[in-house]
Amino acid sequence: MSRRAVLCGDEAELLHVPRILAHRQREVGERELRVARRREALDPRARRGERREEDRLREEEAAARRWLAQAEVSFDAGVANAQAVLFAALATTRAGVERLAAARDAQLALADLTLAVGEDPRNVK
Repeated sequence: MSRRAVLCGDEAELLHVPRILAHRQREVGERELRVARRREALDPRARRGERREEDRLREEEAAARRWLAQAEVSFDAGVANAQAVLFAALATTRAGVERLAAARDAQLALADLTLAVGEDPRNVK
């Protein structure tokens, strides 16, 4: 006769306690990991770094636009050649592309974080 056959109902349920406890501990650990990831995402120090990068990219794009405006005025006045206007236009385009790429990277990172915490990224704004 096996040991399980002699156990009453309450004693049989006690055999499952270690498995249930391990499952609950894993759930708690996963929840703590999600909370830690959300805290990292909301960390003001990290957000300041992102803000500085965003400001730097905007300033670079604004400087490139000013350079393009000056090059166009110089070209219209006959002081500069078309190559100067072309270089300024290329710099303006590159600065805009860098800013948009940074915004795209930030959105992808947010989507990855949202997936990591178990939410639907389409619902995040």
